[in-house]
Amino acid sequence: MPYTKEQVIIRLQQITEQLGKTPTASYWNKHHIRPTLQPIRDLFGSWNKALEAAELAKNAVVNYTPESLIAKLRAVAEELGQTPTKTYWEEHHIKPTAPTYRKVFGSWNKALKIASLKLHRENLTVDKVLADIKAVAEKLGHSPMLIEYEKHGSYTAPPVYKRFKTWLGALDAAGLEPPNYNHNAYGAPATSEDVITSLRSLVEKLGKTPTATEYNEIKTTYCLSTLYTHFGTYDGALLATGLELPERGCGINIKCKDGHLVASLAEAKVDDFLFENDIVHAIQVRVCPERRWTCDFVVKDLWIEVDGLQDARVRLGKAGSFYEKLEYYSSHKTSYLVIDPYTQPEWKVTLLHKLS
Repeated sequence: MPYTKEQVIIRLQQITEQLGKTPTASYWNKHHIRPTLQPIRDLFGSWNKALEAAELAKNAVVNYTPESLIAKLRAVAEELGQTPTKTYWEEHHIKPTAPTYRKVFGSWNKALKIASLKLHRENLTVDKVLADIKAVAEKLGHSPMLIEYEKHGSYTAPPVYKRFKTWLGALDAAGLEPPNYNHNAYGAPATSEDVITSLRSLVEKLGKTPTATEYNEIKTTYCLSTLYTHFGTYDGALLATGLELPERGCGINIKCKDGHLVASLAEAKVDDFLFENDIVHAIQVRVCPERRWTCDFVVKDLWIEVDGLQDARVRLGKAGSFYEKLEYYSSHKTSYLVIDPYTQPEWKVTLLHKLS
């Protein structure tokens, strides 16, 4: 049974009284206190907003700069005489935490690369991946969607797909139920059910399922961005609603500030960001002659994939092809980056560091 705000507030006050001080989010998570962090954030918007509602002292918010994070990495490496592993960092409770590095740079190894430190090649076993998936499910209080796992887990999607072929296969191997795709993982004001009801009503009114372009041109209760917030993509919203995908080609054409036509709002965000920062870029570049793959953006020698499909791709059975493309990049030693402006708050920082 879901917790109410009143129940969470009482629980926060109880734990504070026991500790003699306000608990941090990391303390709450480490000691597996119920309710878990995610339901609290869904109810209040953030950990500190929950503390504020409970009339407790808020935790200090530290905004680390990329430069300070890299300096800390180098300092610890110099002290140890070798590159610290993520496991070492977590076991010794070093601040800033490892998740902070992942949030800013995309992964632990990417941070090491920027710091010019030797990379670690972890022997990643199936058991390690399954244990991590279970840990994320325990933290969130439900079977995670892929976008949630990539946000809270230790590993990215490619190693998961390499071992289990699909995300649903990985969940099954971990003994978890398929995720509820209507679950609002982002704490947006409108619930997923609200969006689904509105979308069904629109389809009944039109007598057909509109394409994303048509939806964007119609005055509706929820804009296209709201659908992206809840379901990752327009197709993801249609699938969650139980609607057939409209017959169309590769997708929609959204005009960017530099005149480029791209296939999604996520790609438009990236294109506009590159244009506004005077970064010369090409779009829809053929990856290799043997396959019909194209890359969303190419800047110098960096190939950029904008991935907003994620779980929707799994449901469509197209996950394998995308991750085959990523493996092609890796096997041909091609520098690439996968970003999603809707689920990666620090994507701009990550992209600029990758280009530096």
